Amino acid sequence: MRLGTRIKELRRKNDLTQQKLAEYLSVSPQAVSQWETNNALPDISLIAPLCNIFQISSDDLLEIDVKNKQAKIQEYSNRFTVYAGATENTDELRQNTIEALREGLKLYPDSILLKKQLVNVLYTNADGGPNLDEKKEMCRLCKELIEDEIDLQEKYEYIVQYCNYARFAGNCKEGKVLAQMLPDSQYYKQRCLALCCEDNGERVEEIKSYIRCAWGALRDGMLLLITECDSLSEDIFAIRKKQEQINKILFDNDDFVKYEDFDEFKIAEAFYHSGYIDDAIKYLDICLKKWTENHGIGKISSLRGTEMDNTTMEKDIKLEANGFITLVNSRFKNLLTDERIIALLEKATKLVK
Repeated sequence: MRLGTRIKELRRKNDLTQQKLAEYLSVSPQAVSQWETNNALPDISLIAPLCNIFQISSDDLLEIDVKNKQAKIQEYSNRFTVYAGATENTDELRQNTIEALREGLKLYPDSILLKKQLVNVLYTNADGGPNLDEKKEMCRLCKELIEDEIDLQEKYEYIVQYCNYARFAGNCKEGKVLAQMLPDSQYYKQRCLALCCEDNGERVEEIKSYIRCAWGALRDGMLLLITECDSLSEDIFAIRKKQEQINKILFDNDDFVKYEDFDEFKIAEAFYHSGYIDDAIKYLDICLKKWTENHGIGKISSLRGTEMDNTTMEKDIKLEANGFITLVNSRFKNLLTDERIIALLEKATKLVK
């Protein structure tokens, strides 16, 4: 049955005149007559209103065999399954899979499954990155999936994929807007913002910000492992050593400035709560030195910020020394009579004055 004939059937079934249907759709009765004689087709924007008026689905209006539709979509989807399960994804197999999925989407443009599978294939290439046209196509499909996807994690995944190719596809501005939709707690938000920078200088600065975020997440995870687990002394040392090795890879020599605030103190606490008192005091000593003595470092890498002037350093040292005293008194109460702790507190007190 042709669409016009179907509209005529449904109009009569709902006891509507051509005049009344035309009024509902804000078109002329002549337009409805043209549809029903199959001399013209309604604009695609009228499909949804027609479905609402007749209280049916678009598949029903267009007389699409849903079961047959799903079976056909599955046939195209199976081509992707073969590609995904292949031990070697040759360029020929990749191109054949892309063409099959494109063909499927021409017939079923609303198929979320085929869109997701095509994005997956376009995003990967054994012989390097996809060409420019493929990148543009992938961005377009990702944008459609982002708009339609309800699951937040999947939506974020398509935003990340979009941003990876946004610069090459000429979509930097839109990529930045999409990147802002990512949660602030996810460090890959910074990565996406960096990838969406057209200016090389701006992109480098965003990449540095991304490195700081990624490094911070890794560092926090390692500290959590140290402080929340019932670690043996050697385990704590091993984790700390790995953390220090990572720091040296990322940053210039002696460029730590307070060693990121709380690292040494948290490790001292981990030793203290695990019963390793000597190690706890050793790290408290390191902590005080890093918080107060290393503020005068002249070499600060661009990843860490700019140098502090002498006045700022002096104020900061006093604040850090005072903070050290407060924390030791509150967190290490059982060690306050230990001569080594008394000596550290005296040293910190002199810096405050």
